Amino acid sequence: MKRNKILASMNRHGQNKVHTNMEAYREEITKDIWDVRNLGIPYNKSRADYLIKFDKFDPVFRNLIKKYIQQRLFVQDSIKFATARSELITLSPFIKFVTLKYPEWTDFRSLIRSDIVEYLEHLRNTPIRGNRDSNYKGKEPTHYYLWRMIGGVENFLYCIQRYEWPEAPEVPIRKLIYQEDRPRLEPKNVDDFTYM
Repeated sequence: MKRNKILASMNRHGQNKVHTNMEAYREEITKDIWDVRNLGIPYNKSRADYLIKFDKFDPVFRNLIKKYIQQRLFVQDSIKFATARSELITLSPFIKFVTLKYPEWTDFRSLIRSDIVEYLEHLRNTPIRGNRDSNYKGKEPTHYYLWRMIGGVENFLYCIQRYEWPEAPEVPIRKLIYQEDRPRLEPKNVDDFTYM
C-alpha cells in the first residue's frame, strides 16, 4: 500500500476518535461482538447492520483480529465502520485456511510465500460464499472478488508487520504477496450499467 494512500485515507476519515465515548468503548471492545451504537463512532443509521462480529473467528486468532480492527478503526482512524465489517469478510476465509492447514499455529511468524500461493489457488477454486442467497453465492469467483479478498489479507499482514506485532510474519509482506497476485480489473463498459 502506498504511503500517500494511507495518509489520504487518514485525512479523509479521521472522525472516529472525535466521536468515541471512551468509557463505553473500553467496555465494548472486550466483547466478541461490537455494537457500533455503543462505540459512539459515526455509522450509516439508515442500515440495520450495526454489529462487528468476531465470534466466528478461531479463538486462537480472535484477539489479534480484534486488535487489528481496533488499530485501523480507532488508533489510525483510517477506516469507517462499514470498512471494518468488510475487512472481516476478507479475513475470515484466510484465517480458516490457516487454522485448517496449521492447527498448531498461534501467530503468522512462519507464514511463507508457498502458503500464500496455496491460499490464492484455494480462493480461485472455491465458489463465492455468503450468508444469504445472492446473485454471487455459489458462483465462480470473479476478478473483483479475488482482488478484494487478496487486498484484505495484504492490508492485514502489512499492518501487523508495520507495527512490528509479535504475531507478524517474519518474511516481508512484499515477498509474501506480489502485485501480480491480484487479478487485473478491467474497466467497466458503459453497457454494463442498467441505470444511470
